[in-house]
Amino acid sequence: MNIEQQIDFKRLAVMYKMNKVSQDFIASYLSLSTRHVRRLLKKFVSSKRKTSWNHVGKDVREYLIAEKREHQNYNCQWLAELASDRFLRPLSRATVWRILKQEGLLRGKPDTPTLRKRFEAQASGDLVQMDTTWGYWLGGRRLYLILLLDDHSRLILHSRFYLEETLWNNMTMIRETVEKHGKFKVLYTDNASWFKAIRHDKSFYQRHRQHEYESEITRACRDLGIVHVTHKPYEPQGKGKVERIFRFIQERFVSELDDPHMDIWLINKRGLMDIFQLVFSS
Repeated sequence: MNIEQQIDFKRLAVMYKMNKVSQDFIASYLSLSTRHVRRLLKKFVSSKRKTSWNHVGKDVREYLIAEKREHQNYNCQWLAELASDRFLRPLSRATVWRILKQEGLLRGKPDTPTLRKRFEAQASGDLVQMDTTWGYWLGGRRLYLILLLDDHSRLILHSRFYLEETLWNNMTMIRETVEKHGKFKVLYTDNASWFKAIRHDKSFYQRHRQHEYESEITRACRDLGIVHVTHKPYEPQGKGKVERIFRFIQERFVSELDDPHMDIWLINKRGLMDIFQLVFSS
């Protein structure tokens, strides 16, 4: 329909709503089929506004805005997880980002940075940090480095390069550390899937609740009398000691060792500390 026909249709639709004209009259007046007029009238008469299935309500928006203003260090993914658990509905990271963007709450640095308290174990063997870093090392091959660090002495208890990061490799590193240095008190890790599941009851294959779930690593540590602790999700600042070592390895150590003819078996056989001495003494 052209503009004139649209104006006439709106005028006739009002008359139809008042039962002054029929659908057949409107169809003949505008030279349209009765079926077409029926569809147009259905859209015009119905005042109900349709909303999408994933529409975010006002309560969810206000909660996200309030949480972001109170905790400026929370990222979009962590806020999406909090809102999903609170309102029992799926919420994506992109939706949270869009809401915060509209409110102007996305900044590079928070106005009031979170004050973090430095912690350190009182004695060797009280706390062991475990983490993994990776890179395209040794001629562009992707390698993973799993490392266990004593929190008090900063001693690297165990380290090894792997071609892939798996549950078995992490379990092997913990077992060999205990066999070599003895049982420690606390194991401090991140929230990888083999350490802790942070998304509960979100999948067809995962129907357990948080109080029902225990990872294999947590179970093995409990059998040994070791307490397994993970840092707060999406806040890796708690692993600063081991991250500084990883930065040194990535920037200096691996760059000196980037030789395509060097074999991963040779590195693991010599040990990470021996390779340190070999590289920086030459």
